[in-house]
Amino acid sequence: MQNNWLVLLPPLIMLFLAFSTHRIILSLTCGIISAALILNNFSIFLTIQTITNRIWQASELSTLANWQAFKNNWAIFMLSFLVMLGIIIVLINHSGGAFAYGNFIKKKLKNKRSVQIASLSLSFMFFIDDYLSCLTVGSVMRPLTDKFKIARAKLAFLVDSMAAPLCILTPISSWVAYIVMQFKKAGISDTTKHGTYIFADPFVTYLKTIPFIFYSIIIIASSWFIVRNKISIGLMKKHEEIAKNTGNLFGGKKESFRKMREIDESKKASASMIDFLLPISVLITTVIIGMLYTGNFYFFCGNNSFFEAFRNAKTAMSLFTGGLITLITTLTLFFINKKIKINELSIIFSDGFKLMARCIVVLILAWTLSSLLKDDLETGQYLANILLGYIDIKLVPLLFFVICSITAISMGSAWGCMAIMIPIAIPMIISLLQLPTPASLNQARIILPTLGAILSGAVTGNHISPLADTTIVSATSTGAYHIDHVRTQHSYAIPALFCSGIAFLVSGLLISYSFVLNISLSLATGIFFNFAYMKIRNYF
Repeated sequence: MQNNWLVLLPPLIMLFLAFSTHRIILSLTCGIISAALILNNFSIFLTIQTITNRIWQASELSTLANWQAFKNNWAIFMLSFLVMLGIIIVLINHSGGAFAYGNFIKKKLKNKRSVQIASLSLSFMFFIDDYLSCLTVGSVMRPLTDKFKIARAKLAFLVDSMAAPLCILTPISSWVAYIVMQFKKAGISDTTKHGTYIFADPFVTYLKTIPFIFYSIIIIASSWFIVRNKISIGLMKKHEEIAKNTGNLFGGKKESFRKMREIDESKKASASMIDFLLPISVLITTVIIGMLYTGNFYFFCGNNSFFEAFRNAKTAMSLFTGGLITLITTLTLFFINKKIKINELSIIFSDGFKLMARCIVVLILAWTLSSLLKDDLETGQYLANILLGYIDIKLVPLLFFVICSITAISMGSAWGCMAIMIPIAIPMIISLLQLPTPASLNQARIILPTLGAILSGAVTGNHISPLADTTIVSATSTGAYHIDHVRTQHSYAIPALFCSGIAFLVSGLLISYSFVLNISLSLATGIFFNFAYMKIRNYF
């Protein structure tokens, strides 16, 4: 660990360049170089060596040489899934499926508000994974929002706001296994052993924490409130006014290069809803089955219950397998129905890869910088050490929410933030309360709102940071400029951040009351202030 202020420079350099140059790849690259220079005491040779090694590790290409290591791979499976999903999206568009869906749903959509509500509603179908939600909803809704002149930045916000925030609230999502694992590592266990701080089932603890994940609940409620009440503020208002008055959906800039080819009239004439629904249905079904299978669900001769299977699932492998099965099924269907020809495959595969290529590059760079900040410079620990001191126990949830938000924004990793903060929080609370171990959740009542604050802060950073995976993927799937998505989203996400802070302050002050009263008053206060701010700001 580099125990000085220099560890804060790489994320600050990256953020400054991202907002000043609007060039995310350049910003990430400069962040990586500065982090590697600090890590190696400004040795050029060692810096080059470190950057090469970290990019190699982030891409996990080394696992290709070992089958056991490859099976536990995350990055290659995820990147492969992105490519396959890009090809599937192009196939659906090429076959006329997207056109058929647009024709079907546009009869039910009368105005901009109804289209935006449809986007929010569609996200509930893809709650199992934030990547899947961002990519699918953005790609499916983009042609429809274009017809109603909805700014791409607005669509990116709607997609992003319902991805990770919804995923972390769902007990059968890809996030659950990771969160429960972090709880176990931090000393929450239903068996008494060395290192057990809290005697409780980690999964049950997660379930009890869900109502305290205030940011996710507030930003989801806020998204619906914004759409229902036609709230338009900040830089987003500028993008929406330009889209309405000129038809330019990119805030006055030229159209994003992430554009799919137009289909010919013959494909439009033969377009069928089956061409849209079958690939989407197969994808959702195979991913869920894959997660249950890799999680040893008892139906597949395993010994885990439904919820336990999702806790132990290999999400990346499940997404990869589901994507591969969907791609093969879709190709087979379209060949049988003569929607595609052999000589069109090279163009379709090329367009699918191009659709995701920039996203893949940005993700690898973001993972590399995040790894350097988390594992090498230990920026999160440094922030925690300088911000955590002698504090009133009632302020612990608010403090952890603030620290986790700052950490996740600077690292761009919700999961990395959780891995740092959860092991710090639990022993710290036990120490502050001077409890014998293992303690119960009733003895350490402040644990649940504090864990909710950590998860909320992690999601907040994931939602706001230009480094975050879902921010990058949301911009890609909707065809918005990445930095425009980041900047316009702040108009809505930052008020939700402050109102979540108010909710955690109230929760800490009411910790001696029942959890039902605590949650009700805390959440109601946060949502009230958020809605009031939106209404007042929109009015003026």
